Amino acid sequence: MILLIDNYDSFVFNVAQYLQELTEEEVKTVRNDAITWEEITALNPSRIVLSPGPKHPKDSGICLEILQKNTTIPVLGICLGHQAFGLVNGAEIKRMEVPLHGKTSALRVTDDSTLLFRGLPKQFQVMRYHSLYVGKEQLPENIRITALSDDDIIMALEHKEKPIYSIQFHPESFFTEYGKHIIKNFITYTQKLQPSVADDHAQERARANEVFKTALKKLQENIPLTDGDFKEICEVIHTKQYDIVQLGALLVLISEKSLYPESLTAFVRNILAYSTIFADESPMIDLCGTGGDGLKTINISTTVAFIVAAMGVKVAKHGNRSVTSQSGSSDVLGQLGIPLENNLLTQLEHLQKEHLAFFHAPFFHPLVGEVKEVRQRLGIRTVFNVLGPLLHPNT
Repeated sequence: MILLIDNYDSFVFNVAQYLQELTEEEVKTVRNDAITWEEITALNPSRIVLSPGPKHPKDSGICLEILQKNTTIPVLGICLGHQAFGLVNGAEIKRMEVPLHGKTSALRVTDDSTLLFRGLPKQFQVMRYHSLYVGKEQLPENIRITALSDDDIIMALEHKEKPIYSIQFHPESFFTEYGKHIIKNFITYTQKLQPSVADDHAQERARANEVFKTALKKLQENIPLTDGDFKEICEVIHTKQYDIVQLGALLVLISEKSLYPESLTAFVRNILAYSTIFADESPMIDLCGTGGDGLKTINISTTVAFIVAAMGVKVAKHGNRSVTSQSGSSDVLGQLGIPLENNLLTQLEHLQKEHLAFFHAPFFHPLVGEVKEVRQRLGIRTVFNVLGPLLHPNT
């Protein structure tokens, strides 16, 4: 059974209709002041959806308690539900200078790993009805921003440790592109965590803390990291149970204290253990740069890739979006209207026919995508700038 919390809003009927069309489960709609947390626990829903609503999120009733107490049931907050998610996690709820009611705007997906936008374009139009929004400044480290609007308002959030997701726009509106697909992704890719799973996550976080502390201490003492160290570090990054402050410190210290051939080789080998790779011995080259010069220079490696491919040389260009520079090769492709392709076979076909294929790093290296946020927040070059040319999927 899917529980739909009605925040006294007419849009709840449209949300309920989408849910009923997309699942055979019962959809039970209850107003936000007509049910208790104990009653919800007794109902044992598979998922909870928090509807839009006309008031301030502090007036969203049971929504706040759900977001505070729930650790296992997947939750999707829509509009007011999204703002309630921000509120209970300490974010400031701000008032827009110009309210948007019945207006569409472009949404930009900022996190390739998010399940809500899986299989969707990186940019599309959404319908907005709101005068309040979640401010970025006070969001805690365990909340991830996964989409922004063209006016730089948070359009989607997700919790890093709990199955809680939220969107500011209205997926149930006819004028939101892929709205039903987003709700379908929530239903398809989420499942209720069992208490034992939650306990496992706590154990993973404790282990991650010890792994990172050990590595940080070694680096502080000028001891290079070994293959075993990098294996444990990559395992922690893969589980996503790390502390982002520790990860940031680790990337900086590796860059300063452990840029030796043996260390880099070990790091590359362990990252590739989680990657989609292939082996093709036919002649081809890569022109991946390191980026991050801070000089706002043009994308030289990307430009050269087009020139060399036009001369008949096969170029398997490895690259990424901007992290520490003005723009990355994937950003250039986006501006040119060239879609990023995540299918390896399709990429190899491009390589054979056009002599040119772009391998977007996060599609092939999940660990590269996972560290994107901390690299952006650091705003400086790290070991991952050096790793770019070393991590080509063709091993």
